[in-house]
Amino acid sequence: MHSVRILTRVYRIVAYLAVASLLCAMMVTVADVSLRRSVNLPIQGTIDLVQLFVVAAAYLSIPYAFMVDGHVSVDLLANKMPARVQSFLRFFGLVLGIGVMTLIGYYAWQQALIKMEAGDVSQNLSIPVIYYWAPLIVGSALAVLGSVVLAAALFVHALVG
Repeated sequence: MHSVRILTRVYRIVAYLAVASLLCAMMVTVADVSLRRSVNLPIQGTIDLVQLFVVAAAYLSIPYAFMVDGHVSVDLLANKMPARVQSFLRFFGLVLGIGVMTLIGYYAWQQALIKMEAGDVSQNLSIPVIYYWAPLIVGSALAVLGSVVLAAALFVHALVG
């Protein structure tokens, strides 16, 4: 369980980066709207920046949610079962999550390579599109890593108690 605590700390820092990214998206949006309304001076590339910040916020927060079991769940029956059964059910859920996040990461990696080879950039600010894919790939990989560690701990708990 020591490795789970260490990963949870690391993932908390990554989640703080996600929160900072969301705050940046909000600040750019507020500044753009304020400048547009007050002095008719929009910020060039607001859409490019907000998209980048929102993608980063979404995918960099996912690993922490896996580590702290923060995803939405319905546990009408699970809470009434013994602790070992609950551990097995959480383990099974993590295995499914590992599969989904592995697929997301794999296909994101494939698309990122295609976009990078093509030299794609964002529409207004010419930000390399790989920057949009990087948080998705990193978040997916961290989610898989953390889920594997947590699943192993839960599996041991389910077997041994």
